[in-house]
Amino acid sequence: MKKRFAGIAALGMALTLAFGMTVSAAPSASAEDSNYEDVVLQDVADKSNATGGTIQVDGKDVTVELEVKPVSKQEQGVAVKAVQEQAEVIREKVLKMIPEVEEVAAATELKTLPAIDVKPTNGLTNDQIKAAGGVEVRIQHAQLENGKYYVLVHIMENGAVETLDPVKASNGTVTVKVMGFSTFVPVEVPVTVSDDGDDDDNDDSSPATTESGAPASPKTGEVLPLAGFMAVICLAGAVVCVKKAHN
Repeated sequence: MKKRFAGIAALGMALTLAFGMTVSAAPSASAEDSNYEDVVLQDVADKSNATGGTIQVDGKDVTVELEVKPVSKQEQGVAVKAVQEQAEVIREKVLKMIPEVEEVAAATELKTLPAIDVKPTNGLTNDQIKAAGGVEVRIQHAQLENGKYYVLVHIMENGAVETLDPVKASNGTVTVKVMGFSTFVPVEVPVTVSDDGDDDDNDDSSPATTESGAPASPKTGEVLPLAGFMAVICLAGAVVCVKKAHN
């Protein structure tokens, strides 16, 4: 009886390990649960940069000098909500404005990156920038990956939201034209491109990471090869234990 009980217990432990490995892979973060911690938001802002072009103010050329500051965790939550509300607009803009794109991922697969607060440092106001017809800005964001497509969602100071035209990141940078400054939220848009589309830049994109910078877990149902081998070994060991228990 003791041997039989030991065999059953061994088999139960092996099955628990085997199935536990399969379900332990947590799903990747979506726009709904992208709650970046303050330390991450600060780190991203520290490693990001923005460069403005030149506009006419009172008949004179003025270069728009910019600084990047972090947003708060609460402001990031507002940004995520704004992206969710703009999801279909984002998808439609990508399909309409990027010829090589054949298909855009579902709204739930859009990835909201940490927002950054961009403001002029030389006294220019948003009214002056808008009156000048806007200004072209190069935004270098710490989490942009070369070759991937992004849409910047701009949350203005009055709470209004505008979705800028989709762009492809190069050298960790996107270039957009804006009518004012405040909070900018980069949204990564997974796409399927046609065979003749130039998507080679994706080759040098860095591995997926979590919000804390650690390697991202595989999606639910995806099992690492090592986990599979361990499961087979555990099951084999269980069979041996059961046979010994019956002998």
